Parts: sequence; C-alpha cells; structure tokens
Amino acid sequence: GTKMGKTESGSLWLAADRTSPYHFYQYWYNLADADVGKCLRFFTDLIQTEIEQLESEHAIEPGRRIAQRRLATELTRLVHGPDGLAAAERATEIFFGAEIGKISDDQLSGIFANVPSKELPKAVLENTGIAVVDAFVDAGLAKSKGDARRSISGGGAYVNNRRVENVEARLTSADLAGESTIVLRSGRKNYGLLRFL
Repeated sequence: GTKMGKTESGSLWLAADRTSPYHFYQYWYNLADADVGKCLRFFTDLIQTEIEQLESEHAIEPGRRIAQRRLATELTRLVHGPDGLAAAERATEIFFGAEIGKISDDQLSGIFANVPSKELPKAVLENTGIAVVDAFVDAGLAKSKGDARRSISGGGAYVNNRRVENVEARLTSADLAGESTIVLRSGRKNYGLLRFL
C-alpha cells in the first residue's frame, strides 16, 4: 500500500552495508499476505504452478508464512548469494532463540539493531567478572537485583540464548558472543546487549 524507495523510512537497499542480509530477509518474510503472491510473480523465477501451490499452502496455514519464507529465501539468495542467505537464516534463528555461538559484533549489531545496549569497561569482565544479576540490571532487563534473581530462578533469564541456571553466576570474557558483546534475554523476546569496550 505504500511506495518502496529511499525517501521511505525503513528503506530496502540491495547493498549489504546499507541493508544487512538479515534485515533484507526479514523485510520479505514480514510482507503482508495480500502482497506475497504478487511479489513472488514479479521478483522470482518460480513457475506459476509453484507459486499457486505456495499460495494454497499459505491459505491453509497462514501462520507458518510459507509463501513469505520462500520469497525471502529466493530474493536474499539472488541479492546476497548463498552465504548471505545462510547468514540471514542463522540470524533469524538467533533472534528467535537459538543459542549464540561466536559471531562477529557486526553480525550481532545487524541482528539486534533495535535492541537497547549499554557500554561497560572491558575490565569488568576480568578476574571474577560481573554478577549475572548485575548484568541484567545494567542491561535494563530487570528493575532491581531482586527482580533479576526472580527472573533467573523462574527460568526466564538467558545469556547468549542459553538459560541461566545459577543466580550466583558470573560473566567473564568467556561469555562474549562477539568480540565485545554479550546478549541477554529476559522472557521470550526481551533482549538487551552489553558491550564491553
């Protein structure tokens, strides 16, 4: 219903340094149901019968976003190549709860572009590190240490998408997901980043 172009907010660029493969993929994955068939026809080389099959499957189970996923896959592969597509799919898994291994700070910034972050001195991670309770308060995911303890005890606190089991745990440089970043999550989708510089 609105134009796509550089004057619109949330512009979609073909260059990876302007729109990351992850955000490019997400744009198409989040496309409205009413537009997906038209975009499959205009922007992909899929044959008509395959598009109709995707539309039929989507009509049966719209929540699975089968047509949008295929559109996002085809266009991301076309624009960013197989490596860009793999990175976008991995980023999507991470944002929706997959454990975060060692990836670059640039990739983390792309995935969590709109997530609040806070910078702390890198020295905080030395020796015994920072208490996980303090980390959740610093990241704004808990209002107090007591609130953080309740979240951890209830199984709702995650470091790099791994559940925190011990309320007394401490975070050190071994817990960095990127060169300088630890990703914290409270509940299903409440994220915060701590950057240690």
